[in-house]
Amino acid sequence: MFFLRKNFYKLPVSQLKPTLVSFYTEDEVINAKDIMQKAVLSAVKEAGVDFDPPRLPKRQGDNKGKLTVDTF
Repeated sequence: MFFLRKNFYKLPVSQLKPTLVSFYTEDEVINAKDIMQKAVLSAVKEAGVDFDPPRLPKRQGDNKGKLTVDTF
């Protein structure tokens, strides 16, 4: 998440996604997305906002890492 945050405005998405997929494992990307979703839900709940978060699909197959990064 730190890498993505620091480089989001410096690099185009077409360079960020392949870098994430090649550097981080699929499990690391999935865990980061879960942590991010929990943090957002906690902040929304504290703010008292009614928010229904999108579902994070569990990807399967050979392109699981790429598909997981595509839905960031």
